[in-house]
Amino acid sequence: MAQHNINAYLVPHNDAHSSEYTMASDERIRFICGFSGSAGICVVTQDKALLWTDGRYFIQAEKQLEAGWELMKIIPEVPFYNKWLATNVKGGIVGFDPTLHTANAINNLKAILSTGNASMMSIDQNLVDSVWKNKPQPTQNSAFVHKLEYVHEDVSTKLAKVKVKVLEKKTSAMVVSTLDNICWLLNLRGSDIPFNPVFTSFLYLHFEEQNTTVILYSDSSKFASAEVKEHLQKNNVLLKPYLDVYRDLGLNHLNILCDLGEINYRLYTAIQPTRAVNAPNPIALIKSVKNPREIQGFTECHVRDGLNLLKYLAWLENEIVVKKRKDLNEYDAALKAEEFRSKGDLYMGLSFDTISSTGPNGAIIHYKPEKDTSAIIKEEEIYLIDSGAQYLDGTTDVTRTVHMGTPTDYEREMYTRVLMGNLDIEMLIYPETMNSSIGMNLLARWHLYEKGLDFRHGVGHGVGYFLNVHESPVGISSSNLVQVPLKDNITSIEPGYYEEGKFGIRVENLVIAKSHPEFKGYLHFDNITICPYNKKLIKKELLTEKYIKHINAYHKKVKEILTPLLQDDPLALAYLERETVELQISKE
Repeated sequence: MAQHNINAYLVPHNDAHSSEYTMASDERIRFICGFSGSAGICVVTQDKALLWTDGRYFIQAEKQLEAGWELMKIIPEVPFYNKWLATNVKGGIVGFDPTLHTANAINNLKAILSTGNASMMSIDQNLVDSVWKNKPQPTQNSAFVHKLEYVHEDVSTKLAKVKVKVLEKKTSAMVVSTLDNICWLLNLRGSDIPFNPVFTSFLYLHFEEQNTTVILYSDSSKFASAEVKEHLQKNNVLLKPYLDVYRDLGLNHLNILCDLGEINYRLYTAIQPTRAVNAPNPIALIKSVKNPREIQGFTECHVRDGLNLLKYLAWLENEIVVKKRKDLNEYDAALKAEEFRSKGDLYMGLSFDTISSTGPNGAIIHYKPEKDTSAIIKEEEIYLIDSGAQYLDGTTDVTRTVHMGTPTDYEREMYTRVLMGNLDIEMLIYPETMNSSIGMNLLARWHLYEKGLDFRHGVGHGVGYFLNVHESPVGISSSNLVQVPLKDNITSIEPGYYEEGKFGIRVENLVIAKSHPEFKGYLHFDNITICPYNKKLIKKELLTEKYIKHINAYHKKVKEILTPLLQDDPLALAYLERETVELQISKE
């Protein structure tokens, strides 16, 4: 910092592509302060080291931050990093790596800092990297073709859809930096980033009347197989070195559509502000609308996924309750869950680190059990497992919370309030024209609000098709920036409740937004997750007849789908039959 004569330096959890999950070589926050969460930004000055992160990670950050670091919670009472810098670095200089911040983030920060007569300095050499000994090398794994039998639409069909949206913005060129959008458009997948089947790259598109130029900027070693080479050639994709994108954009004289909330600041300056046509990435919204083959794949992979999750839950209960094991910890249980899942057809790996948490660890919203520190799973504690997988025909994400002993009345009440919040959204009928998910967000929380309680995370997120488990722009949130689920979008519904030092509860399903069969112009949700709720934790006295009928109908569906698949597994079959017994409606 002294060499560059700067007063502060920014270290975000990011890569050059605005990825949520990153390669080990991009985990700079973890290197400098120990925090391993997937969201955060650090500010380092000559005498302070600060980390900002959101409510999902407060407990985790407090446990992981190394000595000398201060946690700045992203809550209304604490100034966000931009406001903090404006107040504390007046007249100073803030340094940053231009590849790790979006154009919008830097432009907005410049405006805020100017109020305190502070400025920013772009520094090409990342200062963390300059002191990171034995830094991991960037991953360069091979890409592969996501075959047409799974995707239904070829590259030319997808390009034609994108062309329409680009031309609507009165330009003919576009640059794409988000990896899932590139992979979806080109029907390719990779494994450069853990859990996300993507490869590092940039994409440039130029749509002319009779010709489309497609340039993929990436390491050529990823595309060495004969099948991938043929695929690129067939679709007229020109492969160029990864870093050439910056030079080529600088030499380009066209107006280029780019999403300034996605592209990094170095790309933005290469294009030059006068030629940057800022607009939401059209690929993201097109991709979020699943075609019939994708919906079929999502539905089918959720049957295989739910089957193996149920087998795991039956196995776990048997180990803890029947065998009375006192040595089974969260980490080994997560490995066992992965073992069950890996037996499913078309399995390609996990979609995120399994959250296997018992008792107090359940209150750490994005808890990851470690081999040497994970807790022993106990019969008398609530156990939460949030897990998912990647399949060639879809991506899964499901959370189930169970109790293998005798839950307290309070635990049952909290579970049931969370479950009702989930079902309130699942049972919702809403107009296709609805342009905000804020109402859904409130719906998921109001049973907790009745007790003065809440949870510190969003209610739902979009899901990619054998792609990122968190897919924008669709979701359910208090933010107007999140797109309300539209027809053929897939979203999670995942309310929760967490008491630090005691337990965590979350119930998560994936649903498809579909046209309502009776009411024209209205949508409803179809739950595609296939795994029963924990009957022991349901406090039936809180449920109206509507909830009971809905739970019974869901359990009937789950039982009918899974029973034929469990004839060779009496343990899992007995578990299924017990958990799907109908709840009786009280007669008054």
